[in-house]
Formats: sequence, structure tokens, C-alpha cells
Amino acid sequence: FCSFIFIRSFIQFIFSALIFQHLQLFFFYLCCFSPEICRIFVLMWLSRTSSFLLANNRRVLSNDTYSVNSH
Repeated sequence: FCSFIFIRSFIQFIFSALIFQHLQLFFFYLCCFSPEICRIFVLMWLSRTSSFLLANNRRVLSNDTYSVNSH
């Protein structure tokens, strides 16, 4: 169980690093091809960025996401 959480948080770290590395290009193509999906991704990214303010609500949904964001 602990290794599963570690692997999942590691994959989230790699994925977020890739997203942040190509963030401008990614959102450029996304907004060009599909503004609706772009808006959803922006809202999701903002909710993850402000997860410190929503820590109590997100802890109920996902404990490992809360622990990863808190460190």
C-alpha cells in the first residue's frame, strides 16, 4: 500500500514536471483546438494550485494528493 502511494505520487510529480515544463506550449495548442477543454484544464490547475486553501475539502477526496501537496 505504501509503495502504491509512493509510485502514484512519483508519477504525479513526473507528470506535473512535464506539464510545467511545456505549460505555455501545451495551453497554446489546447486553447487553439478546444477552448472548452482549455477552460476546464485552467480551472483544474487553479484548484490544484490553491489546494492549500481547499485542504480540508481535498483531504476528504484524496489523502495521498493532500499529503503530496502539503510537503
